[in-house]
Amino acid sequence: MVTEDIAEVNIDNGEIDPDYEPIEEKSSSEDDVSVNVPRQRKAGLGEKEDNTQTIEAEVKKCRFSRARKREKCVNRNRGVSYTTLSGKVVKARVMKPLRDCRAECRKRLPEDIRESIFKEYWSLGSRDRRVAYVASLVDTMETKTSRKRAYNPDKEKFRMVTHTFHFKINGKREKVCRGCFMNTLDETQMFVTLAITNRSTSTSGITQQDNRGKTSPGNAISDERLDEVRRHIQSFPSYESHYTRRTNNKKYLPSFLDLNTMFSFYKESTSNPVGRTVYTREFKSLGLAFKAPKVDTCHRCDTLQMKVKLASGAEEEDIKQEISVHHAEADKAYLQKDLDKKTAKDDPSKRCFTFDLQQCLPTPFVQSSVSFYKRQLWTYNLTMHETSKPSVRCYMWHEGEGARGANQVATCVLRELSELPEDVTHIILYSDKCGGQNRREASGRTDWEV
Repeated sequence: MVTEDIAEVNIDNGEIDPDYEPIEEKSSSEDDVSVNVPRQRKAGLGEKEDNTQTIEAEVKKCRFSRARKREKCVNRNRGVSYTTLSGKVVKARVMKPLRDCRAECRKRLPEDIRESIFKEYWSLGSRDRRVAYVASLVDTMETKTSRKRAYNPDKEKFRMVTHTFHFKINGKREKVCRGCFMNTLDETQMFVTLAITNRSTSTSGITQQDNRGKTSPGNAISDERLDEVRRHIQSFPSYESHYTRRTNNKKYLPSFLDLNTMFSFYKESTSNPVGRTVYTREFKSLGLAFKAPKVDTCHRCDTLQMKVKLASGAEEEDIKQEISVHHAEADKAYLQKDLDKKTAKDDPSKRCFTFDLQQCLPTPFVQSSVSFYKRQLWTYNLTMHETSKPSVRCYMWHEGEGARGANQVATCVLRELSELPEDVTHIILYSDKCGGQNRREASGRTDWEV
């Protein structure tokens, strides 16, 4: 029987040799030109040019990223300063002072009311809402009279409508001049004109939403093709992890599958397949992964899941209830294990161990197909971990020295426990379902008082 301690080893030159000093690189001299010129060219001019190009590429990539575009759009609709894609900085919207007018807007509208209107308007945060708000405050009517300028036909005005501007203050519409309306909201004439045109194109006077950026591009993959990809991926049998289901919702596919194999099957099953990148993206969105079932499945879970597929009606509900009870018992065992680990860490008189036999190791390990038809020497490895320590103790032997039954496992456990200090009076052992490991309880927990 062989024992082996596994632990981390940190090597420091200062600990091995106290007089160790790092060797400093000598600076270049004027005499040694032939050696230092290539180094200067590589680390100097060439590196500077490469760094400049890299920085410019990163800045351009960051500038045109979707996150930057969304941020620019949000700041523009909120009236906050933002930077365009070309690098131009646009100033924030600010309420402008009023001038004297015939409507006496400066006297009738106090500054605090104008400030409140300005803040509430730019807090809308949406172009469609701003358009609807502006369109609701502008009345349009046909001109009743027109001024004739017979002496100069070039100065004739052909304005067909007249716009009147209002603000709604405490539920009452107050008429204001165009300058007061523009300066209070700090909007452009073009935006107001487009808002009025948007309203006039609708029969009911309701403004239409802005459809820019909402049209699907011509090379976009349709939802039907994406649904076909998902159906193909979900057609492969998957299973739920028994030991990690509390921490993630992933499902696992058989270990003999991989994305290359699945994608090749997919291309054979359809006449218009998507690319490998899209297939991989949809695979990841479904929360699937590849893992060996023999390592991560529970025999009872697999049995009950097969019964659910074959059952129906009331029998299916009973089996699902049995699965819930089985999962609850497993969760209870995990919680008890965490509690015992914490107790053993805080109390020096207690120790908590977990031990398990590794999968049998063929000796020697050869990938040749001929070795599978010959008798191999099997090596066994029992690992014991004291939960309060980072290291693991491994007990290894081959089938020529002993089997892997209860006697061999008990010998290893006894060897480990015999090295404990005398002040340890309480020992807790955890093992899995293997009969050779002498499990005494349904949870795999053994509690001994010394």
